[in-house]
Amino acid sequence: MEMPNQIWTDIITKGIARVPTPLPKTAWHLLYELFGSFISLVSSNNEFQDVFDRTAKLWRNDSGLKLQYSGYFSPYYRNRTGQVGKDNKQVVQFCEPYYRYLSESAPKLLALSEYRNLVQGMMSALYSTLATYLPIAHSLAQVDRELSQALLPPGTTPSVALRLIRYESDAYYFTNPHVDKSAITVILDSDEPPDQSCLVFAPRETVVPKLSDFVPVEKNDGDAVLFLGAAPQKASHTWASPAAHAVRPLKTPATRHVAVFFWLLPGIDMSSFNTAVPYENDLGQARPALTEAA
Repeated sequence: MEMPNQIWTDIITKGIARVPTPLPKTAWHLLYELFGSFISLVSSNNEFQDVFDRTAKLWRNDSGLKLQYSGYFSPYYRNRTGQVGKDNKQVVQFCEPYYRYLSESAPKLLALSEYRNLVQGMMSALYSTLATYLPIAHSLAQVDRELSQALLPPGTTPSVALRLIRYESDAYYFTNPHVDKSAITVILDSDEPPDQSCLVFAPRETVVPKLSDFVPVEKNDGDAVLFLGAAPQKASHTWASPAAHAVRPLKTPATRHVAVFFWLLPGIDMSSFNTAVPYENDLGQARPALTEAA
């Protein structure tokens, strides 16, 4: 395992660092199965999706935590499959304060076994991930003490979230070139074949890269990929360049899953930030409509 100072050296020089994933692949794949069961529940009961969205929005508006979660994060389920100009994917994301809210204020939702099993699995994975990466956030003080302290507020759980994504194949990139709104993003796991890495990054020196210039990061089995989002630079940490990346399609059409960990920067409103980055679509596989990739 790399020492944290080497991780930040890699981020500064390469924009990307390899870090250990906190859980074995079997754990992530179990989460993908639980996500699939939840999707089946929602697909057969369309009113459930409205209930999940309304409950999440009520918490977001009334919790007082909007800026603690960068002014954009919402613990939602979202189905974009088949929508024109949208990434062909389904997304569920979760954070610790929302779990407490559900337990106290919406226990009937947690009584649905498909939903309860999914969110409890996500919470376990979120805590394991946070524990694994806390030393990395502390070691950021070697580079930027102010940013490290902002990510580690005393007396409370840091603003972290877990996202599961289920991509469906079509003729286009799963996700067009973009940067994230987070402070730190970690791609924890994906289930594409080992020889078909879908996550690709733009060259750091190129202002307007070609889509064909985006390449995967070399990593070993059991590695996660850590990079910066746009929030630190927006908060005037000028050294912290966000990593432009995209998600290309599988060579053989299939469903793809990924688990993503977001460490958010409290006090920064990223709700209106445009995540899209300029690029040249020389492959003809970018999605026609320019849409935000959040």
